[in-house]
Amino acid sequence: MAPNKSIYDDPAQFFAAMQSMNPGLPTPKILSLSEVKKSATSRSKAIFADRNALLYILDRYEETIRKRWAKKNGEQRRKILLAAYPDIPATHRPDFEALRRENAEQTKRGTRFYNSFLLPSLNLEDLLKPRILPL
Repeated sequence: MAPNKSIYDDPAQFFAAMQSMNPGLPTPKILSLSEVKKSATSRSKAIFADRNALLYILDRYEETIRKRWAKKNGEQRRKILLAAYPDIPATHRPDFEALRRENAEQTKRGTRFYNSFLLPSLNLEDLLKPRILPL
């Protein structure tokens, strides 16, 4: 390594240093530029294809979905949501709840509340409200 270079200039050295501080930390595979471009292109095409399919479904069936959802009572809605996503958080802002329930050491080792941080708006409290979707 050149004298003025930092470990931040070499991903392999960076991850080796990170692993020395956190022995349980997995080391990611370092991809070439062409591998990254190929993967990104493939994934972006899949994302937009799925998005377009969902938009088509929503465009075609939104009115029916809204009417059927409005007819359900709270317990029926809860059962539907739990069948679709059994681990759905119960409270509004589950990411804040996760911060209260785990200390920094637990979070550093790998949080049990990954989806709470990833999708904080996806929770029973908010989704069970009668008017969750803007009209």
